[in-house]
Amino acid sequence: MEDRIIAVFLAELAAKPFSQISISSIMKRAGLPRTEFYLFFDNLDDCITTILATRLRTVFESLTDVFIDDKTLVAGVQFVMSGQDTIEKLWKLQTSHTDVFAQLKEQFTKLAETSIAQKWPTLNGTDLSYFSQYYAVSILNMIEWYFDHDVSARYVSTRVAALYQGLFTTIANFA
Repeated sequence: MEDRIIAVFLAELAAKPFSQISISSIMKRAGLPRTEFYLFFDNLDDCITTILATRLRTVFESLTDVFIDDKTLVAGVQFVMSGQDTIEKLWKLQTSHTDVFAQLKEQFTKLAETSIAQKWPTLNGTDLSYFSQYYAVSILNMIEWYFDHDVSARYVSTRVAALYQGLFTTIANFA
C-alpha cells in the first residue's frame, strides 16, 4: 500500500504543483481511505522525506560500494541523472522544519562505515567514523550542488571519482 501511495503522490507531483496536492486527492486517486495514509506518513512532508531518502539511499549505496568495487561509481551517478527531475523536485520541496539532509547524513554515514570497514578492517574506530561522515556529507553536498548547476553526468562522475580517489588514498595512509 505504501508503494501505491508513493506512486500516486509522484504521479500527482508530475502533473501539478505541490500546492495543489492534498492527502485527500492522493488517497482518492489511490482508491484508499484517507486514514491509510497515516499508517505510513505523518503528513506530506514526511512522505517527501521518505521518498527522497529511499531514492537517495539507492544512489548512496552504489557510491559507497565504490570502496569495494569502483565500477559502481558510474552506476550511482547514472541513477542520479536518470531520476534527476523527481529527486530535484523533492529536494526543493523540503520545508524548513524537515531536515532531510541530517537524516540522510546519519543513514549514509552508516552505509559508508560498512563499506570502508570492509575495505580497511584495521582502520581505528575514530578514523572510520571521521572518514565515513566526511564521505557521506561530501556526496550529499555534491547532489545538492548538482541540482543548482547545469552540468553533465560526465562532469559529476569525474568529480565524484576525484573525491573517491582522494579519500581512498588518505584512508590507505591511516589504515
